[in-house]
Amino acid sequence: MIPIGATSEATGPAAGVGVHTKQGIELAVEKANANGGFEVDGKKYKWDLRLKDNQSRPDLAIADYKSFVGDSVNFIVGPGISTAFPPAFNSLGSARPIVLTPTLVAAQYRGKEAGKNLFITHVNDAGNDGRVAQFVNTLADKFAPKRVAILLPQDDAGETYSSSFSEQFKASGAEVVYNKAFPSDTKDFASYISALKSAKPDLVVSGYLDSWLQPFMNQAAAAGLTDPVFVGAPGSSVAALSQTDGAVANFAWSVTTRAVDNADDPTVASFRDDFKAKYGEFPDANGFWALSYYDPILMLTQALQDAGSVDDVDKIRAALLKVTTWDGQVLAGPFDPETQQRVYDTQVGIAQQGDVTYVDAKK
Repeated sequence: MIPIGATSEATGPAAGVGVHTKQGIELAVEKANANGGFEVDGKKYKWDLRLKDNQSRPDLAIADYKSFVGDSVNFIVGPGISTAFPPAFNSLGSARPIVLTPTLVAAQYRGKEAGKNLFITHVNDAGNDGRVAQFVNTLADKFAPKRVAILLPQDDAGETYSSSFSEQFKASGAEVVYNKAFPSDTKDFASYISALKSAKPDLVVSGYLDSWLQPFMNQAAAAGLTDPVFVGAPGSSVAALSQTDGAVANFAWSVTTRAVDNADDPTVASFRDDFKAKYGEFPDANGFWALSYYDPILMLTQALQDAGSVDDVDKIRAALLKVTTWDGQVLAGPFDPETQQRVYDTQVGIAQQGDVTYVDAKK
């Protein structure tokens, strides 16, 4: 048995994400451990999952990391939220386990000794070839916006997205007529909605999680702000439309991994079947979060086999950077050897008058 530590946001404010990432972790370990486990250098092994709920709290994520390090765990998954990851990761001290996380803020450790064994499981968001750029290209092609408003949370991820969206929309020829940040505990968006009405945008970017985007869109619809195209920053989903009663005609979102609720996509068919077999139902619109860890854990499993070792972290790290195919693969895409960040093609979800379609993002 090989211990693998995982700290997820199964409860607390980020539970809307964490319950799904927890499922992805559980499914990946179950997949790797099936049929007696996986073979490394002629011997069969299984993952010993040490799964903890950090309740969306940095202090508990730190405690989880300290527990893992104290047990000499060489492989750690999570946390997956920007508020918890840096303090937890910094608590490692001189320990250098392989760490998998989807959070954008992990990029701050790139090129540093502390980040040597850190792997970011989501595709890059910044730059002219990143996910935001592809998303904006798709929005420009589909809706041709001229006046854009940006309203995102006042945190590290929100600031990163705000800067990226502003830059990419300006490059597309659109004018950014409104760009504000709201405190992460905001529940009343009335003042922002009033300002947005005055700015008269034809496209509004908000969210990055449904826990913000849904109340914002509900309140906007109730206040009569329904004409713009509403856009959910990466991390949001079509579930944000659930209580707008059809008032919002056009909504688009960047699918963070791949839409696993899309029954017509053969890429996710096997994953959907495995998910239903374990949890009794197919994944919902937010199930894409499960792939934040599902593929990466299976890639790590393959890396152990390729390295011929279960404890030589340097060999396993080098092997992980070369993994291109693995058992149970959903998303095609390796880790970039320079950034140690996943590279894969992105999707955009588009809801118009209640009809949902998924398209490949435009590069």
